[in-house]
Amino acid sequence: MVWPGRNMNYFKTLDLYFVKVFLSFLVACYFSLILLYFLASFVSDPYYLKTSFMTVLTYYVYLLAPIIYFLVAPASLLATLFSFSYFSKNYELIAMQASGLSSYRLFGLVACASLVFGIIMFFVSDRFIEKYFKKAIYIKQVEIQKNTNFSFVQTDKVWYRTGNKVFNIDSFDPQNNVFYGLTLYTLDGNFNLTERLQASICIYQNAQWVAIDGQKIEIIATERFPKVSQFKKIILPIQEVPDDFKILSKSKYSYFSAHELREIVRKHKKLGAPTRYYETQLHTKYSYIFTILLTVFLAIPFAFTEFRKSSYAYNIIICFAASGVFWFVQTSFANWGSSGILYPMLAAWIPNFIFIIIAVFVFWKKRQEWQF
Repeated sequence: MVWPGRNMNYFKTLDLYFVKVFLSFLVACYFSLILLYFLASFVSDPYYLKTSFMTVLTYYVYLLAPIIYFLVAPASLLATLFSFSYFSKNYELIAMQASGLSSYRLFGLVACASLVFGIIMFFVSDRFIEKYFKKAIYIKQVEIQKNTNFSFVQTDKVWYRTGNKVFNIDSFDPQNNVFYGLTLYTLDGNFNLTERLQASICIYQNAQWVAIDGQKIEIIATERFPKVSQFKKIILPIQEVPDDFKILSKSKYSYFSAHELREIVRKHKKLGAPTRYYETQLHTKYSYIFTILLTVFLAIPFAFTEFRKSSYAYNIIICFAASGVFWFVQTSFANWGSSGILYPMLAAWIPNFIFIIIAVFVFWKKRQEWQF
């Protein structure tokens, strides 16, 4: 006779053992992907070969913050395939099912473990990305690429210095190349202020920066009071092109924290600037948690193919090919959300729902074959 209490403890032991093995594969796959990412980045950029090893290593350590969250999904996919293959080859999976541990219970354990790991990485990445990504950008621009004119400090605004000019930008729209709330300071050789220009909007047109609706204050040493003038439209002596400022905008959504995105959306709405680009990025960051579950659910049917077939490498290729198609679709929808074709929330979440339907169909077909 098996006592209910003893049976419950037995299942708890199996659950802990299964989760322990899965997490070991998850951590191994996760750090392997980080290493591969760094190696691919190092080989693709010739600047790294001309820089000291410690400088490049420091750059990558700081750059780790924005990418650790987005590597959870592919790591979970690989860990699911490897862990189920491991249990299958050792006949432990059959023993677990024979003992009364259902396949759906194992699926739930894998999904929960991946989800918890993803949420932890989300908060870790979101906590450190604001601080360490800026340091990584500075190291790359100044110490690796030797861009001595690059300098910025960002709190609630963006500062940029080049030559004898210092820019203070309330907000930069990288999609439309527009500054909102621009203040331009011009200094002389002794770093004395000679001119201050303010404009509500500054647009890049015909290879020139054009300030609209602003005020210019000129400080002349021979005169007692500064000269103040208003203007409707004026061409600014700014040599930088929009791409120079896009370094500061961190236009890739993975390089923004959720807090920064919310603040940018709030500030843009206050300034009357478009917000759909950053709202799409924010919703995409949140929807990625669901993407982690989607990759696990996609991998499970292929993981069980080991029961019947030996072409496990083929299944890995199929899973990664499906993941590649997913990223393509997600990027396309994100672009549509940023351009205003779709609402930002819909653009961020529709790809997940499309592929969950596909994953459910694949799972249902495989379930009919395996009878579990």
